[in-house]
Amino acid sequence: MTNLSPIDAELQQGIALWEAGQYLAAQEEFELLWRTEVGRRRNFLRALIHAAMGFHYITVGDTVSAYSKLGSAGSLLDGFAGDFLGLDIEGLRRGIATARTLLSATEKAKARELQHIRIPRLTMLSSEVPLREAQ
Repeated sequence: MTNLSPIDAELQQGIALWEAGQYLAAQEEFELLWRTEVGRRRNFLRALIHAAMGFHYITVGDTVSAYSKLGSAGSLLDGFAGDFLGLDIEGLRRGIATARTLLSATEKAKARELQHIRIPRLTMLSSEVPLREAQ
């Protein structure tokens, strides 16, 4: 990735973990940044933390926790520009909303029945190389 601001560069490790399907590890990376950040960036990182945990809960079949965390993430993303910190926030919002809709329809589903929920990419808009979509 080129032409990234320092905060974007700091996000790369968490993004790489997200893209590798390691949502719990991504949450931990975002939380490390969140601890030292202030203002809007801190609030934004909190949204990423909640989203990563929500998607982690999907991977382990905890639909109730996933639905709750993704709801929090969606609310925390309200008011942020669609390209905040160089990320595709609109795509993330859509992915969260879609996942919550599917979770509400499969609230009592077993983990194997959650495979149809696609976890959105966490894409850097300034990147030339698209990151893969985790499932």
